[in-house]
Amino acid sequence: MEPPLSDFDFPVGGRVERYTLTHFGASQPHRRNVSLHPDVRYRADAIRTWNRTVTERPGTHEGDAALPLLGRPYMAVRPRALEV
Repeated sequence: MEPPLSDFDFPVGGRVERYTLTHFGASQPHRRNVSLHPDVRYRADAIRTWNRTVTERPGTHEGDAALPLLGRPYMAVRPRALEV
């Protein structure tokens, strides 16, 4: 079963083409499908909001991408543009 490509199931904020921040609450996803700007490369950070740590996830992403996460509750993901 694949997670749906949707921006409406969790709170999302940010600046278009620069970064977004999605908080997952008690959910524990191992991956998040996102629609990123196709002409901009992004790096993704997994943020553990409970203990306030940021872990850069491997690789770069653009367009429709599956961002790897940590599978823990109270996480957020922040794809951030490498160039604008």
